[in-house]
Amino acid sequence: MAALAAAAKWTETAKLPKQDDLPRMLTSLPSQDKTIFQAGNAMVAGRKTLEATYTRPYQSHGSIGPSCAVAQSVDDAMTV
Repeated sequence: MAALAAAAKWTETAKLPKQDDLPRMLTSLPSQDKTIFQAGNAMVAGRKTLEATYTRPYQSHGSIGPSCAVAQSVDDAMTV
């Protein structure tokens, strides 16, 4: 660990947004627009246009537990 820490070199360029700016930053990202309903020609005469914006809270998909395990087998005993 000490040798790796001494030899590791990198430059961080990306920065996380400030927590209080997160909603603005997320809503400024490109949208993924999808058509969920399209009426046929029968509705053209009484056509109405509806427009809405939907958002949802940011969901983090961070791990809440260990992402690996180590096991050692000695004689008839297994330590995990």
